[in-house]
Amino acid sequence: MKIALSLGGNLGDTNIAFSTAIVRLEEEGVCDICKSSIFKTKPINCPENSPDYQNMAITGSWYHSPNELLVLCKKLEQELGRDKTYIRNSPRPLDIDIILFGDEIIKTDNLTVPHIEAHRRLFVLEPLAQIAPTLIFPTFQKRVDELLKECVISFKVLSISKMKANLNFSEQVKQLPIESQERKLKYKNEKSAWASLCAEKICRSMLLDKYDDNVANQKFDIGKNGKPYFRDKIDINFNVSHSSQFATCAISPYELGIDIEDANRKANNFAQIAKRFYSSSENAFVEEYGKEGFLKIWTMKEAFVKSIGTGISIPLNQFSVPLESNQTIINNQQFFFHYVKTKQYHLSICSKVDLNVIKQNN
Repeated sequence: MKIALSLGGNLGDTNIAFSTAIVRLEEEGVCDICKSSIFKTKPINCPENSPDYQNMAITGSWYHSPNELLVLCKKLEQELGRDKTYIRNSPRPLDIDIILFGDEIIKTDNLTVPHIEAHRRLFVLEPLAQIAPTLIFPTFQKRVDELLKECVISFKVLSISKMKANLNFSEQVKQLPIESQERKLKYKNEKSAWASLCAEKICRSMLLDKYDDNVANQKFDIGKNGKPYFRDKIDINFNVSHSSQFATCAISPYELGIDIEDANRKANNFAQIAKRFYSSSENAFVEEYGKEGFLKIWTMKEAFVKSIGTGISIPLNQFSVPLESNQTIINNQQFFFHYVKTKQYHLSICSKVDLNVIKQNN
C-alpha cells in the first residue's frame, strides 16, 4: 500500500531525529522510501516564543494494517524523545502523522486518514508536492499539487462605480439567494446598498472561479459582530470589505480579515483620530508618514478585528500592529499581515497563518 507520512519537530536536533526515524521506518517494514527536502515553517497556534519547525514528507510502501502503522509511528516518536505527558502544540522533537494510506478513507477513534487538517497545511502539502504531486486525496478527489494551489489567501478588488455603470441593481440582486436579496433591499442608502452588493458579488464570483456551484451558491449568515460566514459549515473562510469606491473579498482555508480604504479619503483630522486609537509607536509612525501611515495602520487594525470576528468590541487602542515586519503577537496569539498600497486604495489582510497572498485579476 502506498503511504504518505509527514514528519515535524522543533526541539533538539531535528535533522538527526528525521534521519533516525527514516532508518527505523525502513527497519520496521516501510519499503521504497522517498523523502522530501526539509522545510522551515513558523509555529501555528503554539505557545509564545516556540521555536520554528522543521518539516518534511516521505512516501513509501507498507504491507500491514493502518493501525499497525499508527502504532509504529507512535513508538518511534517516543523512542526519539517525545514525552508521554506531552502538552498539545508545545515544542517536541518529533511528530509523525499518517497523511495518506493508499486511496482508503479511515475514520476510527484513533485514526483519521487522510489526515483531517492536511489539505490546508502548507507544511504538509509543500514537502509532499515536491516528491508526490500527483497523489490523490480521496476525500476531495484532488491531487496534492492541486490542493497546494488552493492553500493561499486570494483576494480581488472591484470598482463600485464601474459596476454601477454597467449593471442594473435590481437584476443583480435577483441573482442572489433569497436571504441575501432581502438584506440588500433593506438598505435605505443607495451607496451602501451598492457597496454591499459589490462585496457579495465579488465574493461569489471568486468562490465560483475556485470551487463549484455548490460552494458559490452557499447561503451566508452574519455573526453578532457583523462578520459573514457560511450557514452550512464548510472548510473555506472568506471576508469582505468596501470603501466608498471599492469592494474587496479575500478567501482562505483559515479565518481571516480584510479591510480596504480609499487612498483619496478625506482625513483632515487623522492625527486626532490616531491619538485616540493608536499606540505611541503607531502615532510616531503617523507623524513620520502622514495620511499614508495612518491608513496603513487603520486597515491593519480593522483587518485584525475582522479576522477574529469581534468587530469593535475590542477597542483599537488595546493592541498594536507590526510596522517593521509582517507578524506580531496579540493576546498571546500570532497574527500575520499583508499590506497593499496603490494610488487608489490601501488594503490589509490579517490571518493566523502565514500563507502566500495572491491578487486575482477582474
